[in-house]
Amino acid sequence: MTQERFSKRGWFEHLSVLIVEDNRFFRTLIRTVLREFGIRHIREVEDGAEALTQMKASPPDLILLDWYMPVFSGSDFMRMLNETSRGFHKRPAVI
Repeated sequence: MTQERFSKRGWFEHLSVLIVEDNRFFRTLIRTVLREFGIRHIREVEDGAEALTQMKASPPDLILLDWYMPVFSGSDFMRMLNETSRGFHKRPAVI
């Protein structure tokens, strides 16, 4: 039953994902894979500072976070997220 549930393309349709990756090739690759799973609500940013701005505007369900980025790294983003997460109505999963 579980396998059947996950095999349906529409299961992930309403999931929102924020890709935080400074490399454009990897952002495109990740977006392509997510679309194959049926995910349609995908946003992309190049660093943690932009990700934090996106979080404040509209928190996603899932964040795919690069750890090593210029300007504002993944660890910087996680620290700021932990400090400010009380203000969000939902906290996304971060991978």
